[in-house]
Formats: sequence, C-alpha cells, structure tokens
Amino acid sequence: MPREFLDRVRAGYHHRLRQLEVCAQSCAEDGEISTPLHERLEQQALDVERRTIIQLRDKYVINDEVLRRIQRDLDLAEARLRGNEPDV
Repeated sequence: MPREFLDRVRAGYHHRLRQLEVCAQSCAEDGEISTPLHERLEQQALDVERRTIIQLRDKYVINDEVLRRIQRDLDLAEARLRGNEPDV
C-alpha cells in the first residue's frame, strides 16, 4: 500500500480524534457525546473521507471496487449517525 495513502488515512483519523476531544470537553458530565456538535463533526469527517476516496480512485491508488466498498461502509456509518439502522 502506498505510503501517501496511509499518511492521508492516518491524518484523517488524527483530525477526527482531535474533533472528538474538543467535543468531549464541551459535553455534559454524564459523558454523553451524542450532541449536535458531535454529529456535525462526525458528518464532516465522513464528508472528508468520501472526498478522499474519490481522489484516491481518480489518481488510480484504489480501483472502483475498493471505492464502492468504502462508500458502503461510509453510507452505513452515516445512517447510524442519523439514527437510521440500515439493512445490512
């Protein structure tokens, strides 16, 4: 797997962790992190992931089959975020 791909994925997850840390600091004392801010951050992270995988496919780093599998995973994550449990 190309180093550039791994670096992008790693950077994306580091960014996501920083977002969640900010959210955790602003959440209620009960530890609940399902807040509008959290949901917005999660949606933004999913949007970044979608753009990134399309760029990777356009640069021939991944093929269409891999793109579709990742898109399906992102679709499922987005459905869970919205409270819709998808049929698997």
